[in-house]
Amino acid sequence: MTPRETSTDHIFNAIRRTITDEFPDLTLLFIICGEGQQSESFEIKKQEISKHPAAHLLIRHTERLIKSHPPEHFGTCFVEETEKSAFGLIKKQQALAACFINERALKHFEDKDFACKVTAYTGAFEAVHLYLQSKDRKNEQLKEVDTTRLKINALRTKLMADCFAAMILESSGIKNATQTVTKKYCEHTLSTTTDFHPENHPLPMALDGLNVVYKDLKNQTPPKTGLIKHTHFMALEIGNTYDDISLKQWIRFSLGVQDMAWGGYSSNDILSAAVYGSDSPYIRSTAHICAETLNTTPVPLKDSNIYNPFSEEDANERTHMRACKITFIALLERVNETGDPSLFLEKAREQTKKLFEFRPMGWCAPALIEAENAYRLFKETPTAEEEMIDNAFQAAFAQVKWKDLKTLNRRIIGLSRQGVEVGPEQAIAIMGDDETYAPYKNAFEILK
Repeated sequence: MTPRETSTDHIFNAIRRTITDEFPDLTLLFIICGEGQQSESFEIKKQEISKHPAAHLLIRHTERLIKSHPPEHFGTCFVEETEKSAFGLIKKQQALAACFINERALKHFEDKDFACKVTAYTGAFEAVHLYLQSKDRKNEQLKEVDTTRLKINALRTKLMADCFAAMILESSGIKNATQTVTKKYCEHTLSTTTDFHPENHPLPMALDGLNVVYKDLKNQTPPKTGLIKHTHFMALEIGNTYDDISLKQWIRFSLGVQDMAWGGYSSNDILSAAVYGSDSPYIRSTAHICAETLNTTPVPLKDSNIYNPFSEEDANERTHMRACKITFIALLERVNETGDPSLFLEKAREQTKKLFEFRPMGWCAPALIEAENAYRLFKETPTAEEEMIDNAFQAAFAQVKWKDLKTLNRRIIGLSRQGVEVGPEQAIAIMGDDETYAPYKNAFEILK
């Protein structure tokens, strides 16, 4: 290790050489960068590839992708160039790949060296995958990916990449590497973090397939096949085991998990909600895998009045409406007893603050505000008062649809997962000019 080379640099360089030793025609460049700093980091690394025959192609391709792709969807750039001899008689394909690594990924494991290895091999998989695909197709032109399948294809590639990294480390002598990686991904999936997006890491759902494939195929390496290529083959076998429906259900599972995690629920409660609340065998199976990995046992939830993102939406909507009506009836009774309509506003503020804690169930703040207005307007006609207040509440409540409230809650969570602290002003900005949310805004205005 050179004096200036850090342990992180050493690990990435060692893995880069491992790839090149097995695939001499593939040059891999790791680029570690901060959030949104792909362009600056690539500029620093350009000199390292300046003499490669495909350098000009990679630079042009990478700079174009950096401009057109959001940072979180930016991974590996791959190009090939035909190298000719001085007399133009010998042709040789030289491949070059730039693998961008978000430095946040280096914090996914407590052991920094282990985190570097997992991240490096995960990133290297895509370069190797593209390289071997190009060899299989020989001189065929690589076709553009169907944009309607782009997301699901990318997710399958990510699944294979994570499996590839875990199996490589296991094969390299790191005992229980697959279990270590899977357990940590399960923990991240079930917790609130701005550094990990579980919907992009479906490894936990594939643990059974990973274990079966690795056990059955790890010692069946064909002659003249290196570890990298054989592990790539095993990763493909795992990827082919899970269809599009399974991967889409993983997205649904992980987003539901995040809804509850940001709402402050424990891992066991979240997995219990999935096991006992979902009618999807995929989601129940994944929840059981996560529970077993984390050594916890799902049990029926004691409180059935919580927002369960794994249940049927009709059930959640009924629970929401019932909670709102109970709140209003109890509050109206207290207001009538005390003659203090400000209790409606206090509850509206309390509920909206709760919404910023990602608890949407029972939120009816706009309707409570209208009930307060009606009480003050009709307080001089006691016989009509209660009916008028009830009518005002119901009219406003009818404009707060559960599906829209759930969408708003998920948007707030989405910003929070990016590290943004969301308050009333940010919530109003999220709603923008969407008329759906026009009735909501007064509930956020009173918190400013």
